Amino acid sequence: MVKVRNSRFSALALAAAFAAAPLSAQTIAFDNSTPYDAVPGLTSFQTDFSELGPMQVEWSFMGGGGGSATWGYLGEYLGLVDVYGVSSAGFFLGGLGGLDTFSSPWHLIGQNVSSFTVYASLGNSVFDVIGNPETSPGSSQGQEFDYQCAGVFFFAPFCWQSGIDYRNTTVTYSNPVGINGAAPQGDLYATMTVSFGNGFNADYSCYQFPASCNYTTFLQDMDNAPADGSIGIPQETVPEPATMTLLATGLAGMAAARRRRNNG
Repeated sequence: MVKVRNSRFSALALAAAFAAAPLSAQTIAFDNSTPYDAVPGLTSFQTDFSELGPMQVEWSFMGGGGGSATWGYLGEYLGLVDVYGVSSAGFFLGGLGGLDTFSSPWHLIGQNVSSFTVYASLGNSVFDVIGNPETSPGSSQGQEFDYQCAGVFFFAPFCWQSGIDYRNTTVTYSNPVGINGAAPQGDLYATMTVSFGNGFNADYSCYQFPASCNYTTFLQDMDNAPADGSIGIPQETVPEPATMTLLATGLAGMAAARRRRNNG
């Protein structure tokens, strides 16, 4: 069982987690089949982990089962930093409040996790996956999923450098997001699914470091829409009453002309 809500990270271990060199070789995929729209647009490309609620996170375990939770405040580390995310038995995903997601890591702790999905649009947020230059208005630079370190969480996080993706990870971005009615530009997505082909911490022992370790960090940039805005499937345009009247008149005229031709 992973217990994170009341844990205390050591400052040294947390600094080591941030400084470790990145892993590599995760597969990035895109599903552009169901576009979303951000209305009226983006208000913040500097988005920290406290600004992602109430987005939804779902996860599944190897062999079946899983869970879901709403992103929110989890507590403090050392009385100095606030932690935001989701936490349950066998799964923790979170980050530190006040730190920008562009350059600060997400923390993942798990036991026998096969995949997790983050529905960012429910928190009026999007994943920004293109680094440079800015593509969608207001998005600035982005950062797609990129491993930073792997290690073990045991009362505190300990991360070491590692060179490859031992878990055979596939990251799929779906629901591309356009801005205020414009077509999506391929940089913003509402949903991210991370699947571990080899399982995340399949044995919870870390005896085959780092393939079987229970802790990792990664980068993933986020942007925000305004609190009174929305991110979702575009609404169908409803004709105004005058337009409906003209349309009805035109259809009636076409029907009358068809009857005259038939009678003639």
